[in-house]
Amino acid sequence: MARSFLHPLLGCVAGFCILFLIADVFNSLDEFLEARASVVDALSYYLLLVPRNLVHVVPMAVLLAVSFMMSGLTRHREITAIRGAGLSIGRVMMPVWLLAALLAGALFWLNESLGPRCLARAEALKERVTRGDEQPRPAGVCLAYRNRQARRDWFFERFDPNGRQYGLTVKQLGDAGQPVLWELRAREAVYADGRWTFLGGSRWRYDNGELLPTAEEAFETLTEPGLDERPADIFSSLRPVHELSAWQIARVLWLERDLPSSTSRLLATTMWYRLTMPLSCLIAALYGVGMSLGRERAGALRGFGLAVGCVVLYYLVSQVSVLLGRHGGLPPLLAGILPAAGFAVDGLRRLHRRR
Repeated sequence: MARSFLHPLLGCVAGFCILFLIADVFNSLDEFLEARASVVDALSYYLLLVPRNLVHVVPMAVLLAVSFMMSGLTRHREITAIRGAGLSIGRVMMPVWLLAALLAGALFWLNESLGPRCLARAEALKERVTRGDEQPRPAGVCLAYRNRQARRDWFFERFDPNGRQYGLTVKQLGDAGQPVLWELRAREAVYADGRWTFLGGSRWRYDNGELLPTAEEAFETLTEPGLDERPADIFSSLRPVHELSAWQIARVLWLERDLPSSTSRLLATTMWYRLTMPLSCLIAALYGVGMSLGRERAGALRGFGLAVGCVVLYYLVSQVSVLLGRHGGLPPLLAGILPAAGFAVDGLRRLHRRR
């Protein structure tokens, strides 16, 4: 069963990847030609897009592979032999369920870790090549960040989520009667072992609601307690949601609890959808087996068509549910998990009826 499933699976994955690769080539080849990019740069760019494409390819490949496998079993009367021996179809297909579960785990890793990293590298490579500038960009960008919960403002002249910060200003805000409690400016700053260490700067204190500082303290090295913002969290809160993993979204929601309701819904719905999306591999396997079981060859072919239609419907329902969750039509948790849970239950019901 595992061999019968893996052979068409590899063929389907390779075929879909080639189709996506052709589409990517048509979308961006003219830019590489205009920039006179080398063959190595162009090939590297397209190879870096493969993990992103696999996220969309694997579920449909699982469905087609299971359907091809079931068609072969039906054509050679092996389904009849299995039933005649008194064996359960669900038990005989256990290798398929295990492989689909492994593929779901791989899909989660691709979507959460490898895919975003490769996509970011691909975009950086394309920007470097099409700019025609071989000089590397300086590390760090100008960035401003507000921690609403802690009432603290940060400004970085050069911000690097994985390195040293330059030109840093931190302002601790008070209540309405005390607009600013203190302000800190430093030439450099380093975050290590859960603490911020500021180098070369001054710290001003504001008393009694004064608009101007009442005391100044110069320092060469200063460790300010109570600053729990991490560079990675600051960077995650300002990145587009499609570039964040589910874990990073969860961190943003935990740290920024007073986000606007529209932003909170967007983040929460996306997080729950990301967590349940890999289940599409198992759903595709359930529909491929359950709807391809037929007494005749025509029945298997008709079941294959219905299975494809159901998986396409699953993607449509998922996108509609996500849109409703982001715009307040459904609670984020329900919008994220309802399509996967509903179609999984339906797939199990169909398999149980035709076992």
